[in-house]
Amino acid sequence: MPAGRLARLGATPDFHHGPLAAGAASAADPKDPLARARLLYNQGQFEPAIAAAEEGRRVPALADAADLIAARAYLERFRETAAPDDLTAARVRLRRITPDRLGVRERAEYLVGLGETLFFDEAAGAAARVFESVLTGGAVLTPDARERILDWWASALDRDARNRSDDERPDVYRTIRDRMQAELGANATSATSSYWLSAAAWGQGDHQAAWDAAQAGWVRAPLAADRGAALRGDLDRLVLRAIIPERARALAQAPASLEIEWESFKERWSR
Repeated sequence: MPAGRLARLGATPDFHHGPLAAGAASAADPKDPLARARLLYNQGQFEPAIAAAEEGRRVPALADAADLIAARAYLERFRETAAPDDLTAARVRLRRITPDRLGVRERAEYLVGLGETLFFDEAAGAAARVFESVLTGGAVLTPDARERILDWWASALDRDARNRSDDERPDVYRTIRDRMQAELGANATSATSSYWLSAAAWGQGDHQAAWDAAQAGWVRAPLAADRGAALRGDLDRLVLRAIIPERARALAQAPASLEIEWESFKERWSR
């Protein structure tokens, strides 16, 4: 299987954790355990973030928000360690949250936590539905947050597709392609959409469309925040490991000739 972008095809999304909403992001009040927990989470310090959240949970009015931060931190630890206890701890904290007590942005974070937990629980189809509810539910998302959730959604559908019959699988990848095309129409800088438009075409068996989308994504990559370095690396792996072998068989050509064609294309569009 090809390596994916932020989320690998058929594997676990490996992008960095999404920042939690915070009232005072960079200067958390040391006396406020929730502000401190959010700051530590956003800095990738998950163990102390959990400790601060547990401290905040001692105040009944803060218990739900504290459990949300701890759950998200446990999920990040699970991604790093694959320790079942971390996933269980995240699920326990999400289960005991009363969503009505959360703010609007926290509810979106709560849904993302539910989706991630379902994904790790091998309930990919259900996870995709939860992520979709965040994407379409009217939540105010930053561009970075939308990219991350979009990638989780596509990754979940991709994993779900692999458990479906040959007749059902193309429709799942068509769903990914349609959304990514719409996302690109609204935001041409979306690296997630550029990657998945090509990857989903490949998954659907449309190898020419996958090739075309990879080329389009390559030339569009400099619009991304990092000038396209990450996207181009991931598209390169996708083309070399997945698209070229299948396209070569379809065209009855040697893979080496298509590799030369791809390298020539990249050279023409690289600085």
